[in-house]
Amino acid sequence: MTHNKLYQALIIEDEKKACESLRHLLNTNHPEINVVKACESVSDSLNFLKQNTIDLAFMDICIRDGTSFDILSQLSSVEFKIIFTTAFNEYALRAIKFSALDYLLKPVDADELSTAIQKFIDARFDNDQNKQQLHLLHDHLASSENGKGMIAIPTLDGFTIIQIQDIIRCEAQSNYTDVFLKNNIKFTTCRTLKEYEELFVPHNFFRIHNSHLINLNHLQKYVKGKGGHVILSDGKELEVSVRRKEEFLKRLGM
Repeated sequence: MTHNKLYQALIIEDEKKACESLRHLLNTNHPEINVVKACESVSDSLNFLKQNTIDLAFMDICIRDGTSFDILSQLSSVEFKIIFTTAFNEYALRAIKFSALDYLLKPVDADELSTAIQKFIDARFDNDQNKQQLHLLHDHLASSENGKGMIAIPTLDGFTIIQIQDIIRCEAQSNYTDVFLKNNIKFTTCRTLKEYEELFVPHNFFRIHNSHLINLNHLQKYVKGKGGHVILSDGKELEVSVRRKEEFLKRLGM
């Protein structure tokens, strides 16, 4: 794929091998990305970012003298896109997913890197949108209660920030998910139902069926049967799968 524009990128990574591997993947497969510098610490990164303009930053979450979040919190504005790179860190990854920011697990896979870069190139940069996502990320990292109960839902044309309590249910549509809110509002999001199950279970959601994840706060009635079915606050009736029935009833204290 040929790109006319050259994008200026910064790598923030304190593991030498990981940094060299990422730089090699970029140099080999993505000539449109010009790595202008690699920084190993919060202080080096801040010094560079305060004096230079970049388009994209690859940011390892945990670095030598702090975290990438420490860097972001000390910048007056963040006018570049971010792709986080990290070894598995459940707490940080949950926060990143809630804010709909992009990330890559280390060791970085070449195909996943290509997908992330294409998303970066295709996306029109919106500074206000970027601020909203970073603010949401900060809230989730700062609070053991998962921020203020907000989530950024990535849609086909950007993302929408909504209150988790307003979600009634989520329905699988292959690799997409339909999210149904109060007041008959619906979003189609480019994430799988499994991803939302992982994010929402701590918020009193339950997966009653392979295709359905429901907010138990919106459960109005359970009707007995082989698996039975539920009636939600919007009047929707959904089947409970037989294999999930026992766990579902336990969750309801029945």
